[in-house]
Amino acid sequence: MYATSDEGFRDYVPGQEDWERVEGVCSFLEVFCDITKVVSGTQCPTSNLFLSEIRLVKEVIDKMIIHSNFHIREMAREMKLKFDTYWGETNLIISIGAVMDPRFKMKLPTFCFPTLYPMAGESEKNLTYLTNSLTELYQEYCFAERDISLEKNEISQVSSSDTNFMNEQGQTQTPQGMNDYEIFIRESGEIVEPTKSELKEYVSEKIIAPTSKFDALAWWKGNSSKFPILSKMACDVLSVPISTVASESSFSAGGRMIEPRRSCLKPETVEMLLCGAD
Repeated sequence: MYATSDEGFRDYVPGQEDWERVEGVCSFLEVFCDITKVVSGTQCPTSNLFLSEIRLVKEVIDKMIIHSNFHIREMAREMKLKFDTYWGETNLIISIGAVMDPRFKMKLPTFCFPTLYPMAGESEKNLTYLTNSLTELYQEYCFAERDISLEKNEISQVSSSDTNFMNEQGQTQTPQGMNDYEIFIRESGEIVEPTKSELKEYVSEKIIAPTSKFDALAWWKGNSSKFPILSKMACDVLSVPISTVASESSFSAGGRMIEPRRSCLKPETVEMLLCGAD
């Protein structure tokens, strides 16, 4: 319609090939639009959400590299180069974040790694690396919790000096009858001693039903009494962002502050312009 009203536009009317190219690009980039909304969303974008989205990006790019349209193939190849630069090796903290989601645990890394690392033996090696690193990190939290408990005990011993003095005078803290009962129970073998760590107990439990509306931090808060140490570790890991730069910054106009008409601006002026628009 515009070509019929403007003769000068007739030579620039998009052809069928142009429209097919636009359609292909839009369907390709729609995936990245949805992923950006997940990663930079305002509804608690915790690190447990990232691994599955990264796997999807890799899968889409690999499909588009063999697309029939040359333009899309070339675009996908350039995107794959950048993807491999940032995600070519196992991102440990994001993998641990996925394990800290009770909907995923070790199932999601097992599902994602064959796509992210398709080379022979690479998936198994990364899973072993993840398991060992997860155990080491949990042990660090256990040691830190033990140190805190020791400090509390020392403070408690100092503040209870009067009580200790009374005990030295012949008064016992626990009645003898209770001590006899404890000895009886232990000899009967009725007490179940803890044999699993919190981490092993958590991983060995069945995963909960996957749902789209799920708050991992709220789940750990509700289960903090069951997993006191692991819940602290989970909160720290889940709060790690996927990037130190907000996704909105990638599409902002900040990059156009310095252009041919503004190439002589002083650094202080550029800084004020950028900060003023932040």
